[in-house]
Amino acid sequence: MNQPDGYKKDQSRSLADTAIGAGLIALGGLAALGAFAIAPDYDGSTTARIFPLMTAAAIAVMGALLLRARHVGQDLGEAGGGWAPWQMLAVTFGYLMLMTKVGYIVSTALAAPAALWVFGVRNPAGLVAAAILCPLTYHVVFFELLGTFPPYGVWIDPLLALGW
Repeated sequence: MNQPDGYKKDQSRSLADTAIGAGLIALGGLAALGAFAIAPDYDGSTTARIFPLMTAAAIAVMGALLLRARHVGQDLGEAGGGWAPWQMLAVTFGYLMLMTKVGYIVSTALAAPAALWVFGVRNPAGLVAAAILCPLTYHVVFFELLGTFPPYGVWIDPLLALGW
C-alpha cells in the first residue's frame, strides 16, 4: 500500500498532539490538587485558591480541546510559521518590562492584542476589544474580587519614581 509523502509526518504529529493533550489534562489535574493544598485565608475564605484553580482548569481544558481537535481531524496549523513561540517569548518579556515602567493596566492593554497578533488574529475590532476587555476583566477579577493591587509602574506612580 502506497501512502502519500506527508502521511507519516501527519501520523506522528497527531500522536504527538494526542500525547501533549493527555499530558496537559494530567498537568491540569495535578495543578488542581496543588491548588486545593493552599490554606484558606485568615478569614476562612478560599480566594487564595481561585487563580490557581482557574489556571489548572484552563490547562486541562486546553488539553481536552487539543485531543478533540485531533479526534475530529482538525488541522491546527502553525501560527506564525513556526516562529510563534519565539514571538510570544518576545511579547512576554516586553510585557514584563513595560509593566515595571507603565504599570499593569497599560502594559496589559498593549500585550493582549500583541499576543493575539502572534496567534494570527488580524481583525482590528478583535485587537481593540482585547486591548479594552483584557485589562478590564483582569482588573475586576484580581483587584476587585481578589483584593490584590496592580503594579502602577515608575512612569505612572510618582512615589515609585521618588523611591518611596
